[in-house]
Amino acid sequence: MKDEVQRVYSTLLTRVHRKPRALSTDKLPVLVGAADLPVYKRDRSSAPTVFCNGGLHFHALVLVPHSSRLKESLADHFDRNSELYAGSGRSIRRIDVRPVAEDHGRVVDYVLKAVLNGRLSYDEAMLVLPRAHSKLVQRA
Repeated sequence: MKDEVQRVYSTLLTRVHRKPRALSTDKLPVLVGAADLPVYKRDRSSAPTVFCNGGLHFHALVLVPHSSRLKESLADHFDRNSELYAGSGRSIRRIDVRPVAEDHGRVVDYVLKAVLNGRLSYDEAMLVLPRAHSKLVQRA
């Protein structure tokens, strides 16, 4: 799952900056994400009968710098270019992007809920990007 989130992030990088490897990491988009497991609410009959990865999914906060090639919101970019990131032939079925305008603390708690509730350990759940240039893996 983390590999797929890294693939999405890498794809986004080249849409935000023409040559992301030439920039310092503080000029790149920041992704702070955490894996999560499904939690059934009141109506368990609405739950899917088959889960990919046991229902494991990812929540993330993405911060895009002002000096970006994107001329639209991140949500609009993902909507217009969904085939680059998810769907047929990809391991990720769907990406839901929403802007966060208020109640930031609540959103951060929601993203990190599996870690905060002890359902997943920090090491297995968390993903923070970008990594230092020395830790970035060259992809063919």
